[in-house]
Amino acid sequence: MSLKNPKTVSNSKLILFALPALIVFSSCKKNDHKTGTPTTDPATVSVSKKSAPTKAAPKEMVEKPAEKPAAKNDALTPLIADLLGEHDGRRNAAVLQLMRDAPKAVAAVTPALKHNKKPIRIAAALILSRAGKSGLPAFVSAYQHKDAAVRLTAIQGLSLQPTAKNEKADPRVATLLNSALKDPALAVRVAATANLLRGQSNPTKETLAPLFEALKGKDSSLRLTAITLLASLGPSAKEAMKGLGGTA
Repeated sequence: MSLKNPKTVSNSKLILFALPALIVFSSCKKNDHKTGTPTTDPATVSVSKKSAPTKAAPKEMVEKPAEKPAAKNDALTPLIADLLGEHDGRRNAAVLQLMRDAPKAVAAVTPALKHNKKPIRIAAALILSRAGKSGLPAFVSAYQHKDAAVRLTAIQGLSLQPTAKNEKADPRVATLLNSALKDPALAVRVAATANLLRGQSNPTKETLAPLFEALKGKDSSLRLTAITLLASLGPSAKEAMKGLGGTA
C-alpha cells in the first residue's frame, strides 16, 4: 500500500476549496460582459471624472459627496423625500431635522435649491444657510440659474451668512451680493441690497440704487421693502440719497 505525500494531500485540499470560488468568479466575469456592467478599474474612473464638465463647480462640491459613506446618505433619504413631497407638515419637520446637522446634508439638499416650487426652494435655502461655509457653494451655483426666482432664493438664502468684516465673512459672499446688484431682476437686486446693508455702516450709492428703483416701480411689496430699508438707515444714507435723486 503506497502512502501519499502529506504535501500532495494538502495541496489537493486547497485546490478543492479554491475551485468553487474560481468557478463563481469566472461566472461573474461572464455575466458582467453579457449585461454590460461597468468595471471599477481605477484608471477608467479617473478618466471619466476628468471628462466631466465641472469647470463652473467649486472643487469641494464635486468631491465631497463621493467621499461620504453610503449609510449617511441612506439615513437622509426619507428626510429628503419629505422635503420634496407635497405634505407641508412633513416638509417642515424634515427641515427642522436637517437644519440640526446641516453640513452633512449639503450634498443631498443642494438640488432642491433649484426646484421649480417656491416652498421647496425656500426650505432648501433655510437648511443650507445653517451649513455655514460648506453651504456657500450651493448658493453660488444656484445664482447662475436662468430662472430669476431661483436666483432670488439664492440671494435670500445668504441672509444668515456674515457680510461685515468684523463677522469673519467669507469674501465670496460680498462678491456674489455685489454681482447681484446688477441682476436683470429688480427683486434680486433689492434682496442683494438688503443683505449688503447688514455689513455697511455707510452704504454706497450703488448699494442703495435698487431701493430707489423699487420706489418708482409698480411692485407694492418691493416698494414696502425699499421704504423699510431706507427708514432703518437714518441719517447715514442722506448723502447717498441726494446723489440718487432722493430726498433727505
